[in-house]
Formats: sequence, C-alpha cells, structure tokens
Amino acid sequence: MGEQREHPAVIGLLIGVTRKMIDSAIAFEVAASEARNFSYYAVLEQRASERRLVATRFQSLLRSLGHRPPLRGTFMALARRVIGRILHRLFANEAIIIGLFNRAEEKSVASFEELLNHRDISERTRAVIEHEYKSVSDGYIMFQELEAELTHRNLGGDW
Repeated sequence: MGEQREHPAVIGLLIGVTRKMIDSAIAFEVAASEARNFSYYAVLEQRASERRLVATRFQSLLRSLGHRPPLRGTFMALARRVIGRILHRLFANEAIIIGLFNRAEEKSVASFEELLNHRDISERTRAVIEHEYKSVSDGYIMFQELEAELTHRNLGGDW
C-alpha cells in the first residue's frame, strides 16, 4: 500500500498534538515521581502510560504518512512542569495539583477537537485520532470530577 497524503495543516496539527502528548506524559510522570504519597499517585502513573501510548501511536501515524514525528515535547511544557513542582512544594495541596492537570487536560481535548474538526483530514487519520481522543477525553472528565470532589471536600472541611 502506498504512502497516504494529508493536508499540510493536518500534519502540523498532528505534530503539535503529538508534542502535547509527550509533554503530558512527562508531566504526569514527574508529578507521580514527586508525589509518591499523593492520594492520586496511581492515577498519575496511569495517565502517563496512556499519554505515552497516544504519542507513540501518533508518531507511527506520522511515519506512515511520510513525515518525521517529534520525539520531544515543547519548551513551554518544561516551564509548566517547573511551576507545577514549585506549587506542589509550596502548597502540598492535592486540589491545586489536580486543578493544574484538569486545565492541561482541557487544552489537550481542545487540541484533539481542533484536529478532528479540520475539513481536509482523511478517514484513516480521523479514525486513529478519534480512537486516541477517547482516552484523552476520559482523562479530562476524570480530572474534572476529581477537582470538583476535592473542592467540595476542602470547602466542607473548612466549615
């Protein structure tokens, strides 16, 4: 089977989402390693593994489309990780950490949706992206629920 072509804008978006998934995996790994006593350690480890898998699948997709996939994330992710570490050490507050991940997950979902909404995407590429979108979307929903639970618990505990 020959090499499939995608619109250059689709490739650009796919490369960007791949980088975000690499960034996300690293952020989850760092958070898990920094917070072994954190109640949600297993959740962070699971999400790191899922994001690595998504990144690997997107890297394979890019190769199959004749493009060189990114192997590293972005510089901005490094800055966010450093800020996250500082916040964790300053506040040691699970709600803050979960809130940071909730906002990051929201941005990941938005990136996937932008890619899926592109009108020039092939059916094969769309199918791969939709499959991976489910994992990212589920993660976002989970972090929304955790943040709401922690916020409710913290508000209730203060009274």
